[in-house]
Amino acid sequence: MHFSLLTTLTALVASTTALQTIYIGNKNENCGSGSVKGGRYDIWFSDSDVCQDGLIYGYPRFNTWLCEGNYTLLGHEGISFTGCEPPDYIGDYSFPTGVSDDGVPALTCVPLGDDEELIYCPNTCGIPDSPYSVKPWVYCS
Repeated sequence: MHFSLLTTLTALVASTTALQTIYIGNKNENCGSGSVKGGRYDIWFSDSDVCQDGLIYGYPRFNTWLCEGNYTLLGHEGISFTGCEPPDYIGDYSFPTGVSDDGVPALTCVPLGDDEELIYCPNTCGIPDSPYSVKPWVYCS
């Protein structure tokens, strides 16, 4: 009986493993000739490398609503954001207040302050010595 209870508890803990904490930020990159490739959402797990593993999605200031779909981060499917207000006009956006994992509430999101430092990553447009920056905006834990 003791072994059976321990096995059940172990299986329950394994099936309810918490989703890792997530950052949501803004990516901006100079691609030369005055063009800037960026102003896009960058989403990453807190223990991953945003430069290698971040998911680039939409344009926050152009009516892209982060809460409108399901996302896959590093092979983890079924991540969705909740609590965003739908954009009313171009330039309007809001951040999520939560994260669900396969439809189950998993994390609570809080905005970060303006003093968050930029994260610099190698330029993906092939311009040496011109890193792109990611500004962390929201932390979900």
